[in-house]
Amino acid sequence: MSIFRKLPHLDQRAFETYWRDEHAPIALKIPLLERYEQNCATGSFQSGDPALFRTIDGVCKLFFGSAEAMQGVMSPEMAQMLREDEARFLHDLKTFVVSSRTVVPPSEDAGIKCISFVTRRTDLDETGFEGGWTGAHARWLASQPEVCGYVQNFVVSRTAERVPADYEAIPIDCVDEIWLTPELEALERFVQSVHEHAASHAAALNTFPVNVNVPTMPER
Repeated sequence: MSIFRKLPHLDQRAFETYWRDEHAPIALKIPLLERYEQNCATGSFQSGDPALFRTIDGVCKLFFGSAEAMQGVMSPEMAQMLREDEARFLHDLKTFVVSSRTVVPPSEDAGIKCISFVTRRTDLDETGFEGGWTGAHARWLASQPEVCGYVQNFVVSRTAERVPADYEAIPIDCVDEIWLTPELEALERFVQSVHEHAASHAAALNTFPVNVNVPTMPER
């Protein structure tokens, strides 16, 4: 999973068009890649410590069948191709390897998708945070009638501009994906309620409603 910002001279349409039409065909050449998902941020909601607030324009998800298969994206040739093209439309690239846990299987007829970046409270260690996030918070969120999909992605490792980074450099513990019913009318109010409930575990939440595009994988 990668997050990044668009280059300052690009407007939103130019950024989305380039990512979809020019960069995606290059990314689809990654060996053993099973799925490539583009999430373009359309807004943002922040709560908690302002020092942890983030600006993000794109969230990219790459799916592999195993940790070994994922090494294809690390090959020098592939990395060079990606870097050269990324320089044409994005910057501030950060990448995560995540361990996913499905709380509510996403519905095919969901109307809205949000992605939240969660930083745990400083008085919680990883074990304490994960226990609370997969327990009380997950149960509460799954019980909300607006929710028709919820996946928790716990961060296992991080890089910044493809260089390994530690937690202090990128303090993100979990990336939540939340799908909501098409009938939801007050997105801001719903997100606010999520942020309020999360405060017992999270020092900060950065939530982005996104538009999703999933390019067709080429024949191998």
